[in-house]
Amino acid sequence: MKQTRPRARRQAARTRTVSYPIGRGKPPVHSRWQKGQSGNPNGRRQGSKNRKTLEKEQQALELNLLNELVTVDDNGHPRTMTKRQAVLMTVINKAMAGDLRAAQQLQQQRIYEARPEDSAPRPVLDAADEAVVKELYVRIAEMQKGITNEID
Repeated sequence: MKQTRPRARRQAARTRTVSYPIGRGKPPVHSRWQKGQSGNPNGRRQGSKNRKTLEKEQQALELNLLNELVTVDDNGHPRTMTKRQAVLMTVINKAMAGDLRAAQQLQQQRIYEARPEDSAPRPVLDAADEAVVKELYVRIAEMQKGITNEID
């Protein structure tokens, strides 16, 4: 069986008549992609991950590692806690012993948790603000009455 060379196939494709108008979204037969041919053979490989995906996977890995349980010797008694708690306890103990780096690390990394009373939302308006808002409502109502009286 005789194999046709790619050049011969291309020339044969060019000689075919096209039964539709060539234009946007309707390329000529000779310039179409061959079956199984990629649109960008030198492009990104399938399955490769972009930076954002890699960062998400790294964060998930770190989260899983920090939530693993470890046994720590606490004043002669074994105590089970997560790695995150163990690291936090170590840094806090060093800061309490006077290690300035550990104290700075606590502030920079914000490892400590806020107290519940600190995290409570503040009231939106205080008494002075509420008085101003009420006065504005009264003025708007007076303006609307004035406008409706003039129309009547």
